[in-house]
Amino acid sequence: LDRVKGLYYVRAQPQLWLVHSALLLRSGDRTGARQWADKALEASLRYDDPMSAAIAAARNSVRLAGAMSIAN
Repeated sequence: LDRVKGLYYVRAQPQLWLVHSALLLRSGDRTGARQWADKALEASLRYDDPMSAAIAAARNSVRLAGAMSIAN
């Protein structure tokens, strides 16, 4: 989405970052997964209501990436 010229739904970007984070986590890249989850959380906190499902999903992704890095 960084290359899109024109309008797009800004909340789509953090959702894509969470998908990217999940794929990195599955492939074993815990550090990369945490970085993308953190980035998604930061954006969701900026765009969404504090009680939104998007923020909860991003926080969960951060926890998962962090828990995996501690466990391994």
